Amino acid sequence: MFDIFDVMAFAAFAVIIAAGLVVVVTLGRLPGQIAVAHGHPQATAINVAGWVGMGSLGLLYPVALIWAFLKPSPAAAPGAGDGPARPGPAPAPDPSVGQMKARVELLEREVRNLQADRRGAP
Repeated sequence: MFDIFDVMAFAAFAVIIAAGLVVVVTLGRLPGQIAVAHGHPQATAINVAGWVGMGSLGLLYPVALIWAFLKPSPAAAPGAGDGPARPGPAPAPDPSVGQMKARVELLEREVRNLQADRRGAP
């Protein structure tokens, strides 16, 4: 009834179907994995778009893949278009700037002292 060639054909079909399934799952997960690796704030939505793109035979997939590499701009953040922009608190000054200012003042004093010593020397 079944000879060796029929069994080999069924085995080949099984391998092809398994490989296709692995490719589909890998490609479906790829945009979500890229978004998570890049720390994208909308990684979950990108993951869903990748799977929907695979389900729609690739229509939404390129959008999900490109979206995974893009970071949203601050203007596109939720709540950004809710009205006039309100200024937030001023950024905290860098502590190294204060240290540099103190160092510059010290060096200026030393230069003035050296100049005064030079004027007073014969």
